[in-house]
Amino acid sequence: MTLAREAAKFAGRGVVGFDLAGDEARYPATPQGQAFEAARAAGLHLTCHAGEAGEPSSVEEALDLSVERIAHGVIGARDPRIVDRIRREGIVLDMCPTANRKCKAVRSMSEHPLPGLVRYGVKCTISTDSRTVAGTTLSNEFELMAQVGMSDDELRRCNETAYAAKFGS
Repeated sequence: MTLAREAAKFAGRGVVGFDLAGDEARYPATPQGQAFEAARAAGLHLTCHAGEAGEPSSVEEALDLSVERIAHGVIGARDPRIVDRIRREGIVLDMCPTANRKCKAVRSMSEHPLPGLVRYGVKCTISTDSRTVAGTTLSNEFELMAQVGMSDDELRRCNETAYAAKFGS
Protein backbone atom coordinates (compact mmCIF):
# COMPACT_ATOMS: atom_id res chain seq x y z
CA MET A 1 0.00 0.00 0.00
CA THR A 2 2.86 2.37 0.76
CA LEU A 3 4.27 1.97 -2.74
CA ALA A 4 0.84 2.35 -4.36
CA ARG A 5 0.20 5.56 -2.41
CA GLU A 6 3.60 6.94 -3.40
CA ALA A 7 3.08 6.00 -7.05
CA ALA A 8 -0.35 7.65 -6.98
CA LYS A 9 1.24 10.95 -5.99
CA PHE A 10 3.07 10.97 -9.31
CA ALA A 11 0.29 9.61 -11.54
CA GLY A 12 0.23 11.66 -14.71
CA ARG A 13 3.57 13.23 -13.83
CA GLY A 14 5.90 10.54 -15.10
CA VAL A 15 4.49 7.49 -13.35
CA VAL A 16 2.09 5.62 -15.62
CA GLY A 17 1.86 2.11 -14.17
CA PHE A 18 1.96 -0.10 -11.13
CA ASP A 19 3.61 -3.51 -11.14
CA LEU A 20 4.17 -6.43 -8.82
CA ALA A 21 7.25 -8.45 -9.68
CA GLY A 22 9.07 -11.27 -8.00
CA ASP A 23 8.72 -14.91 -7.09
CA GLU A 24 4.99 -15.47 -7.34
CA ALA A 25 5.36 -19.00 -6.03
CA ARG A 26 6.52 -17.67 -2.66
CA TYR A 27 4.78 -14.28 -2.74
CA PRO A 28 1.32 -14.52 -4.32
CA ALA A 29 -0.40 -11.49 -5.81
CA THR A 30 -3.75 -11.79 -4.05
CA PRO A 31 -2.63 -10.17 -0.75
CA GLN A 32 -1.70 -7.07 -2.77
CA GLY A 33 -5.28 -6.48 -3.97
CA GLN A 34 -5.76 -3.27 -2.00
CA ALA A 35 -2.56 -1.82 -3.43
CA PHE A 36 -3.73 -2.60 -6.96
CA GLU A 37 -7.10 -0.97 -6.21
CA ALA A 38 -5.36 2.16 -4.92
CA ALA A 39 -3.14 2.31 -8.00
CA ARG A 40 -6.12 1.83 -10.31
CA ALA A 41 -8.08 4.55 -8.48
CA ALA A 42 -5.14 6.90 -9.10
CA GLY A 43 -5.38 6.20 -12.83
CA LEU A 44 -2.32 3.99 -13.10
CA HIS A 45 -2.09 1.10 -15.54
CA LEU A 46 -1.66 -2.32 -13.92
CA THR A 47 0.69 -5.18 -14.66
CA CYS A 48 1.86 -8.18 -12.68
CA HIS A 49 4.59 -10.80 -12.83
CA ALA A 50 2.89 -14.20 -12.93
CA GLY A 51 3.24 -17.62 -14.47
CA GLU A 52 6.98 -18.01 -14.47
CA ALA A 53 7.11 -19.99 -11.23
CA GLY A 54 4.63 -22.01 -9.27
CA GLU A 55 1.25 -23.05 -10.57
CA PRO A 56 -1.07 -21.76 -13.30
CA SER A 57 -3.20 -20.28 -10.53
CA SER A 58 -0.65 -17.46 -10.13
CA VAL A 59 -1.78 -16.16 -13.52
CA GLU A 60 -5.40 -16.34 -12.45
CA GLU A 61 -4.54 -14.37 -9.30
CA ALA A 62 -3.02 -11.64 -11.47
CA LEU A 63 -6.10 -11.62 -13.69
CA ASP A 64 -8.30 -11.22 -10.61
CA LEU A 65 -6.42 -7.98 -9.88
CA SER A 66 -7.76 -6.59 -13.20
CA VAL A 67 -4.31 -6.15 -14.70
CA GLU A 68 -3.83 -5.10 -18.32
CA ARG A 69 -0.58 -6.96 -18.80
CA ILE A 70 1.11 -10.00 -17.31
CA ALA A 71 4.85 -10.47 -17.38
CA HIS A 72 5.37 -14.07 -18.52
CA GLY A 73 2.18 -16.15 -18.11
CA VAL A 74 4.08 -19.21 -19.38
CA ILE A 75 2.89 -21.64 -16.72
CA GLY A 76 -0.67 -20.30 -17.03
CA ALA A 77 -0.58 -21.37 -20.68
CA ARG A 78 -0.83 -24.97 -19.44
CA ASP A 79 -4.46 -24.38 -18.43
CA PRO A 80 -6.80 -23.86 -21.41
CA ARG A 81 -9.39 -22.20 -19.16
CA ILE A 82 -6.86 -19.54 -18.13
CA VAL A 83 -5.71 -19.04 -21.73
CA ASP A 84 -9.33 -18.53 -22.79
CA ARG A 85 -9.79 -15.94 -20.07
CA ILE A 86 -6.61 -14.09 -21.07
CA ARG A 87 -7.77 -13.97 -24.69
CA ARG A 88 -11.35 -13.03 -23.82
CA GLU A 89 -10.24 -10.19 -21.52
CA GLY A 90 -7.62 -8.93 -23.99
CA ILE A 91 -4.77 -9.22 -21.50
CA VAL A 92 -1.28 -8.81 -22.96
CA LEU A 93 1.35 -11.40 -22.07
CA ASP A 94 4.90 -10.06 -22.10
CA MET A 95 6.76 -13.26 -22.96
CA CYS A 96 10.49 -13.60 -22.27
CA PRO A 97 11.66 -16.84 -23.92
CA THR A 98 15.28 -16.95 -22.73
CA ALA A 99 14.39 -15.99 -19.16
CA ASN A 100 11.60 -18.58 -19.16
CA ARG A 101 14.05 -21.30 -20.23
CA LYS A 102 16.68 -20.21 -17.73
CA CYS A 103 14.23 -20.32 -14.82
CA LYS A 104 12.90 -23.68 -16.09
CA ALA A 105 9.35 -22.50 -16.84
CA VAL A 106 9.97 -24.29 -20.17
CA ARG A 107 12.52 -27.01 -20.86
CA SER A 108 13.40 -25.81 -24.34
CA MET A 109 12.52 -23.10 -26.82
CA SER A 110 10.60 -25.62 -28.92
CA GLU A 111 8.26 -26.11 -25.93
CA HIS A 112 7.68 -22.40 -25.36
CA PRO A 113 3.94 -21.62 -25.59
CA LEU A 114 4.41 -18.25 -27.34
CA PRO A 115 3.84 -19.43 -30.92
CA GLY A 116 0.69 -21.34 -29.98
CA LEU A 117 -0.68 -18.46 -27.92
CA VAL A 118 -0.20 -16.00 -30.79
CA ARG A 119 -1.89 -18.42 -33.20
CA TYR A 120 -4.79 -18.78 -30.76
CA GLY A 121 -5.30 -15.03 -30.72
CA VAL A 122 -3.71 -14.14 -27.37
CA LYS A 123 -2.04 -10.73 -27.38
CA CYS A 124 1.67 -11.34 -26.75
CA THR A 125 4.86 -9.34 -26.82
CA ILE A 126 8.38 -10.68 -27.09
CA SER A 127 10.54 -9.23 -24.34
CA THR A 128 13.92 -9.76 -22.71
CA ASP A 129 12.97 -9.63 -19.01
CA SER A 130 16.07 -8.42 -17.18
CA ARG A 131 18.75 -8.29 -19.86
CA THR A 132 21.54 -8.54 -17.32
CA VAL A 133 20.05 -11.69 -15.79
CA ALA A 134 18.75 -13.34 -18.97
CA GLY A 135 21.85 -12.42 -20.97
CA THR A 136 19.92 -11.77 -24.16
CA THR A 137 18.80 -9.03 -26.50
CA LEU A 138 15.44 -8.34 -28.06
CA SER A 139 16.87 -9.21 -31.48
CA ASN A 140 18.02 -12.56 -30.11
CA GLU A 141 14.57 -13.28 -28.65
CA PHE A 142 12.93 -12.63 -32.02
CA GLU A 143 15.50 -14.85 -33.76
CA LEU A 144 14.88 -17.68 -31.27
CA MET A 145 11.14 -17.53 -31.90
CA ALA A 146 11.71 -17.51 -35.67
CA GLN A 147 13.86 -20.61 -35.25
CA VAL A 148 11.00 -22.45 -33.53
CA GLY A 149 8.63 -21.64 -36.37
CA MET A 150 7.01 -18.28 -35.77
CA SER A 151 6.32 -16.57 -39.08
CA ASP A 152 7.34 -13.03 -39.94
CA ASP A 153 3.68 -12.03 -39.65
CA GLU A 154 3.41 -13.53 -36.16
CA LEU A 155 6.61 -11.81 -35.05
CA ARG A 156 5.37 -8.51 -36.50
CA ARG A 157 2.07 -8.90 -34.61
CA CYS A 158 4.02 -9.31 -31.36
CA ASN A 159 5.85 -6.08 -32.08
CA GLU A 160 2.62 -4.27 -32.95
CA THR A 161 1.04 -5.60 -29.74
CA ALA A 162 3.96 -4.21 -27.72
CA TYR A 163 3.45 -0.78 -29.22
CA ALA A 164 -0.33 -0.80 -28.82
CA ALA A 165 -0.10 -1.99 -25.20
CA LYS A 166 2.42 0.61 -24.06
CA PHE A 167 1.57 2.64 -20.98
CA GLY A 168 1.80 6.37 -21.54
CA SER A 169 2.55 8.36 -24.65
